[in-house]
Amino acid sequence: MARRSLLALTAAALTVAALTTAPAGLTPAHADDLPDSLDWRARGAVQPVRDEGLCPDSEGYATAAVVESAVEIATGQHHNYVYAPEDEPDHLTPGRNTLPCTLASLLRPENPPGPRKVHWTQIPAGDENAIKAAVSQGPVVVSIAGENSDFRSFSGEGILDNPSCPRTIDHVVSIVGYGTQGGVDYWIVKNSWGTSWGKDGFGKIARGKNTCGIASAPSWSATV
Repeated sequence: MARRSLLALTAAALTVAALTTAPAGLTPAHADDLPDSLDWRARGAVQPVRDEGLCPDSEGYATAAVVESAVEIATGQHHNYVYAPEDEPDHLTPGRNTLPCTLASLLRPENPPGPRKVHWTQIPAGDENAIKAAVSQGPVVVSIAGENSDFRSFSGEGILDNPSCPRTIDHVVSIVGYGTQGGVDYWIVKNSWGTSWGKDGFGKIARGKNTCGIASAPSWSATV
């Protein structure tokens, strides 16, 4: 996740209180003590899927999703964070890949929760056990290879478990849970391409194999 997205949170009446790396409790050593499966949607801590539409900036949408979940987990209250570009996209042509609305963007709360501090923790690249430990505490922002046919055309049926899926990251999503199906471990990914992608905007991606580069870059968890 880009530093830009973290700093944008200050516009949402939230303060970035700390940027740390893998503190105690988010380490592979604890992975065996975690539940075999977890779905933050079932716990009411995941807001509906959004659609980037004419403003494709996945970092902003994934950041908003994780902040919403962190606030919900900490307070039990729903607060929707809107990805609000300064440059309105009304004049833009549908289908363009690079849009002015990706610049000077911010996150703002629809229903402000009051001043809060967000603690961001970086999970090292290549460590899916550490990601699992982080997801046990709340959804996590991860980078992934999304601009390829395997990911883009994924219908949500079964698990995306293709070793040939590229690992060159170019997209950002959030992980909202994990589990095992038919002997295959998976992540539950929340995308920001509307409900037409995957199954209602969510998809299962093979876990423990760096599928589509999901562990190729550092990921981030948030607490408030």
